[in-house]
Amino acid sequence: METMARITIIEDQLESVRIIESHLKGSEHLLVGHFGSVEEARERLRDTHHQGSDVYILDIGLPGAQGYTLIPDILKANPKAEIVMHTVFEDVTAILRCIEAGATGYVLKGVGREEFLLAVRTVLEGGSHLTGRVAKRVLTNLRGKERSSEPNQYRLPDSLSPREGEILLGLAKGMSCKEIAAFLGISFHTVGNHLRKVYEKLQVNSRAEAVAVLVADQE
Repeated sequence: METMARITIIEDQLESVRIIESHLKGSEHLLVGHFGSVEEARERLRDTHHQGSDVYILDIGLPGAQGYTLIPDILKANPKAEIVMHTVFEDVTAILRCIEAGATGYVLKGVGREEFLLAVRTVLEGGSHLTGRVAKRVLTNLRGKERSSEPNQYRLPDSLSPREGEILLGLAKGMSCKEIAAFLGISFHTVGNHLRKVYEKLQVNSRAEAVAVLVADQE
């Protein structure tokens, strides 16, 4: 059974709001709020009577400021909240800024209901979700850094064991844990154990954050 979540939308385009509402209709989730700007959202988040949501659906291109600048305010008001970016921006800089700020999901406007709800479900279960095109752009960025670096390979964090490094590279390539297990010839359970150690050593909580750390280390 799908986990029920209280959801708040932070979006200035009413058409996008209607699309999200349509995606949520018939699901287990409850839409509890909508803010149309960063300023409005900050004001409501500072209100001591504001009831936090489990998931915030956040656009980047908001009036007055970039949406990702609001992420610290959301997490300060509600540290357990999950943030899913819902945007037209596909450039790697924007993606990484959102992830580094604390977003655990990044979906492009135009995705279907199934993927949208998958993103919500995934972050609620403690994972992260990037739209396929977004994950590909991050991977392409990594490959470009690989070609320009010496030697011609990723610079992995020194704290990781060789196997943990392989797991992290699999994440960067957009592979699922099952795909990583099959590729490395190890069990799904073993991948999970290594992944927990990767998160612990990199001090992150999701695969998106782990990939962001790897990208940052290439600079």
